Amino acid sequence: MLNLNSMSISEILALRGTKPSLDEPEFWIIGKEQAKLHYALKDLPVKEKRNTEAKTVNENGEVVYDYIPYHYILCPDCGNKIDISKKSMPYKCPKCNSVLQSADNTGVRRYAKSLLLKKYFKFDLCIADEVHELKGGETAQGQALANLTSASKKVLALTGTLMGGYANNLFYLMWRVAPQIMVKLGLNYDKPQEFIERFGVYENITVDYKRNKESIGNKRGVRKAI
Repeated sequence: MLNLNSMSISEILALRGTKPSLDEPEFWIIGKEQAKLHYALKDLPVKEKRNTEAKTVNENGEVVYDYIPYHYILCPDCGNKIDISKKSMPYKCPKCNSVLQSADNTGVRRYAKSLLLKKYFKFDLCIADEVHELKGGETAQGQALANLTSASKKVLALTGTLMGGYANNLFYLMWRVAPQIMVKLGLNYDKPQEFIERFGVYENITVDYKRNKESIGNKRGVRKAI
């Protein structure tokens, strides 16, 4: 049994290439806090270059140059110059597909162990306890669970409180422990409302401000259960 909570990144990396014992199962233990802690990211600095657009001659016979600002960022991995003058900041580099952010050296300097395990190791089974605490869509703990499950052939998710009464409590959990089912259902990770309308109870609340009446709630259609 290996306790990854007390191991450093270099100690974990040293396990690459080693083979587990064939006589008995090997267990790797990690807590959700150690699994999630990662350095913060910040947007890349925007650089500006002034390019010559055209040149003209004024009434005094002088040559006048017209300049236009050219805004770009440099990919931290491949150095690709990405034009952002006429569009919003892209999320990934179109050349190497790297995330266009860099480490924020003013914050905590730590690498998430769950991301390390995802990149360099493969497991037969991931056992995750109290998974109902990891239902948030953009939480670091939820992403840590996604990292660990993606590195495992099978997942055993444990909880005594699967959901708090709402369909969206299951949405991101399902994406993390059984993404193949969500894909088969034709659901989109960025659109939890589709999941709620198909598998939950949709409550529509109408407020009549003109007549100063109380809010009127009505529920429509109980959807098919999972």
